[in-house]
Amino acid sequence: MLNFFKNADWNTLIPVIIDKIIGTILIIVIGYFLVRFVNNLLVKLLKKPRIDTTLKTFIESLVYWGMWIVILLILMSYIGVDIGPILASLSVAGFITGFAMKDVLSNLAAGMMILGNKPFKVGDYIKSGGISGTVKKIGISSSVLTTPENQKITVPNAELWGNPITNYSAYKTRRIDIKIGVSYEEDIDMVIRTLDEIVKEKKEILKEPEVSFFVSELGDYTVNIGLRCWTKIDDYWDILYFLNKKIKEVFEKKKISMPNPTMDINMRKE
Repeated sequence: MLNFFKNADWNTLIPVIIDKIIGTILIIVIGYFLVRFVNNLLVKLLKKPRIDTTLKTFIESLVYWGMWIVILLILMSYIGVDIGPILASLSVAGFITGFAMKDVLSNLAAGMMILGNKPFKVGDYIKSGGISGTVKKIGISSSVLTTPENQKITVPNAELWGNPITNYSAYKTRRIDIKIGVSYEEDIDMVIRTLDEIVKEKKEILKEPEVSFFVSELGDYTVNIGLRCWTKIDDYWDILYFLNKKIKEVFEKKKISMPNPTMDINMRKE
C-alpha cells in the first residue's frame, strides 16, 4: 500500500480522482432531481380519485426505490466497478426469488388489480369462492372480511381475484325473493291477497319496482307462490326476516295450509 502511494504518478492521478469525485457528485445530484421530478409527475398522474391510496403509495415506492437502484448501478459503473457480475447475480436472485415468491407476487398483482378496478370497496358485503362477509380492509397482498358471525377472515387477494365476485352492496336496492308452498285445496287469489296485505305493512318495501306475486311451480305436494319485492340494501335482512315470520303467523291464523311431505313408518313385530 505504501509503495503504491510512493510510486503513484500524482500529477496524472489527482485530476482523474477530482474528475471522478465531480462526476460522482453530478450523478448523485442529477439522480436526486430526476427522482424528484418523476415522483412529482407520478403523484400528479395518480391523483385520480378512482385510484386507491394504498395502490398509489405502492407504485410511488416501487418507482422511487427502483430508480435509486439504477442510479447506484450507474454510479458504481462510473467509478470503475464491474457491474456485470452484479447484474448477473441480480438476475439469478430475481429468478430464484420470483419462483420462491410466486404466490406472494400473484397476490400483489391481484391486489393491484382489485385496487385499480374496484370490484368492491371497504364496507361492501361480498361473496367470492365460498367466502362471504363485509370488507373491512383492502391491502396490497390480502384483504380482510368480517362474517355475519363476527369472524375475521384474511383472504389472499389472488383467491379473491381468481374467483367470481358477487358484490351485494354494489347497488342501493336489492330484491327479496320468497317462495311459499300452499296446499292444492287453497284459493290462490285469496293467498295472494293475504301476501299483499302483509307486504303493505312495511313502508320500507319499495313501491317501485312494483311488488309481484305469481305461481312459480306446481309441485308434487304444493302450489308454489313466488313473492318478489325490492328494498334498500340496508333494510334487506330486516325485511326478509319480517316477511318470513309474518307469513308463517298470518297463514296459521287464517288456517292456510302449507303442507310438507311426510312419511309414515309402520313397525311390524315378527
